[in-house]
Amino acid sequence: MRLIPRLTKALQEMEISDDILLMVGGTIPEDDVEPLHELGVQGVFPVGSFTTSMTEFITENISRGRSAPQA
Repeated sequence: MRLIPRLTKALQEMEISDDILLMVGGTIPEDDVEPLHELGVQGVFPVGSFTTSMTEFITENISRGRSAPQA
């Protein structure tokens, strides 16, 4: 949780935060999930998350144009 605010701030300063699908995973306390979303993290995958859930999340977001290269 300590790194995400710095990361999202850097992405905003570089004006690329809307171009990047930001996901985190690992040992994430339940109380941190909503604050992570508020910081701009789109996908939160705690320990025990299935790989299929992550790949579906990526596929759905890319098909909506998120993280697609600019023409």
